[in-house]
Amino acid sequence: MKNRFLLLLAPIFLLASCSGEAFEQKAPEQEKEVFTPVVTTTISSTPNRLGTGEHITYLMMSRYGYILSGGVETKPEKYVEGTYYEYCIKYSSEAGGNLPSVSEVKSTVEGATFRGWAYYTDNVYPEYLTKVPSKSGECVYAIFDGTITSGGGDGSSSGGGGSSGGQTTDNKYGIIKDGAPIAATYKGEQYGKQEYVLYNVSFNEGEKFALYDYANQTGWVVDLNAYSFGDKDGTNTKWKEYVSKAEKEYTVLKSFVGDLYIQLQYQNDTLYIGLSA
Repeated sequence: MKNRFLLLLAPIFLLASCSGEAFEQKAPEQEKEVFTPVVTTTISSTPNRLGTGEHITYLMMSRYGYILSGGVETKPEKYVEGTYYEYCIKYSSEAGGNLPSVSEVKSTVEGATFRGWAYYTDNVYPEYLTKVPSKSGECVYAIFDGTITSGGGDGSSSGGGGSSGGQTTDNKYGIIKDGAPIAATYKGEQYGKQEYVLYNVSFNEGEKFALYDYANQTGWVVDLNAYSFGDKDGTNTKWKEYVSKAEKEYTVLKSFVGDLYIQLQYQNDTLYIGLSA
């Protein structure tokens, strides 16, 4: 009986021994995979990002802004992966830390000076910050004054109210929507008014917006052109189906995609909105 028991155990010990040998033979191969070298880089050397840490603030710079700190120039990223943001720098710093200072924020536009970091909440008017917001992922906007570039030939301004000796670039007038400004393109004089245009802007029911003056950081509202939204008779009623006008802002009553024509004339500003095709 004992001999039979020993005979049964023998194959088991043999399998265990073989398994151990197989494990020992594979071990070097597994060890090689685990210890494959990994190349690491520091965040400070990564383009379009400053600082270290997980608390991120997006510095919205426009295509002309950049940061010069410690002799190192950091330019904004045109398109930020995973977001809809354009021309911004990822800034990694603890909440309450210092935002880049006036001496560090630069512009490639001649004569432009950095005013400060504007933070937009639910109000159409910005709050200026010097410290990193408490919530990660927030956007702050670099505001520049004197956006004049050399050239222009005859010394005239391309936009209403511009400075002589240069040619006004963008970011002069536009709208402010969802707490963020959107610059309009200057189109020239139309019917005695200086006209700025934004094309294919989407508006959702309940959203609020206003016209925006970049130089003075001011939002305002004007009367709508009576022919807005396809009102062929100019009855001044069709636009009221889409937006309502209050003292400081418009409210969207019906979602639409529109082209906005900001028509500026002293004490006679108007806004024409046409439905986009």
